[in-house]
Amino acid sequence: PFDRIREVRPFLDLVQPRFLLFTRYDVWPNLVREASRRGAYCVLFAASLHEKSARRKWLIRQFSRAVHAHLDAICPISEQAKNAMQIFLSPQHKVVVCGDPRFDQVVYRARERDIAELLPRSLLKNKQLFVAGSCWPEDEVVLLPAFCELKRGTADAVLLLVPHEPTEAYISSAVRSCCNLNLSVSTLSQYNEKERSDVVIVDKVGILANIYGAGIGAFVGGGFGPGVHSVIEAAAHSLPVLFGPRMRNSAEAIGMVEEGCGFIVEDEAMCRRYLFDIFHNAEFRQKAAEQSRAFVAARTGAAENIIAVLPSDLKKS
Repeated sequence: PFDRIREVRPFLDLVQPRFLLFTRYDVWPNLVREASRRGAYCVLFAASLHEKSARRKWLIRQFSRAVHAHLDAICPISEQAKNAMQIFLSPQHKVVVCGDPRFDQVVYRARERDIAELLPRSLLKNKQLFVAGSCWPEDEVVLLPAFCELKRGTADAVLLLVPHEPTEAYISSAVRSCCNLNLSVSTLSQYNEKERSDVVIVDKVGILANIYGAGIGAFVGGGFGPGVHSVIEAAAHSLPVLFGPRMRNSAEAIGMVEEGCGFIVEDEAMCRRYLFDIFHNAEFRQKAAEQSRAFVAARTGAAENIIAVLPSDLKKS
């Protein structure tokens, strides 16, 4: 229902929940207040507070603090998030750092589909695939020329280019960009196994999380545009991951840089160097892959941690 008290009350009358779970910052004020009044156990999980969040402003902070007062338990994604959220909390809150359940979700998604169903056999036989996911035109300006230089000494290299939005206009523009660099290109839906392409543009949606598994490295787009997209999907496949400089919106990207499995690309020259390392420096690639695997493994299990926060009598519900 809409978060209006005249709709929240009939909803709760019908459902009669013993507990409610809210995610991140999606706490509905009237719902949590009314549910708490009726004795439901209310938990906010995957909680965090970005350093530039509007919720830090005085008026919104006071409102958020009043809303959070109706929560029984809060599960931040990290110690840093726990410290940041102290502005909303009071001593009666049960606060337990549980991690981010997105890692559990991504690991599950990475395994749920057989990659052989998604990509042509000839592509899967190639051990020199590089996957660029959620790309914007601004990312291509850096990535495509760098990949073109890589091709001069790496004939078998193939770039799987996955647009953030695979519109006809975007695909046509990407094809022109490849042709201007003398890179042969095709879309995945029209891929001809007999005519191997340097660049394959993935024009199907919903498969990125799985096809990262075909690559030896990844580039995650957005870092030269609105901000880097999710890096977790690539990390879940134990890959070294490149992304542009606008990545402060992503705690995961920051963490991967700190742990040696994520690499900030400032320009074409830097992108080219990292591509050469991934394709030609086995020690670099293997070390980054191991760090990526460890990064994800250390952050899975959040779902179980969140369930453990519930009172024992509710876990049987």
